[in-house]
Amino acid sequence: MLGTAGGATTGSTPWPATLVAEALAQAILVVTRPERGNALRLVGLNGVAVFQPLTPGDRLEVEVRELGAFGGLRRFRCRGLCGGGLAAVADVTVSG
Repeated sequence: MLGTAGGATTGSTPWPATLVAEALAQAILVVTRPERGNALRLVGLNGVAVFQPLTPGDRLEVEVRELGAFGGLRRFRCRGLCGGGLAAVADVTVSG
């Protein structure tokens, strides 16, 4: 569930796309581990799109699918669903 730093989940101000993209990228940590004990580091975000406004209190379900790897880089497609509809997408590249 989306919330604020203070824990408040009320209000109707939409979340900035940067915070939605961060939530999508952080979901990668749930489904993968860094190689050789290194930390995963964000390398890039591509194709970020928010299709519906997300407000505090909304439940964002994130799907993560690995697209491939090259050298120390790994690429993932992340999709955020809210209320059964597609809310946001991003292709995320990480190293580690």
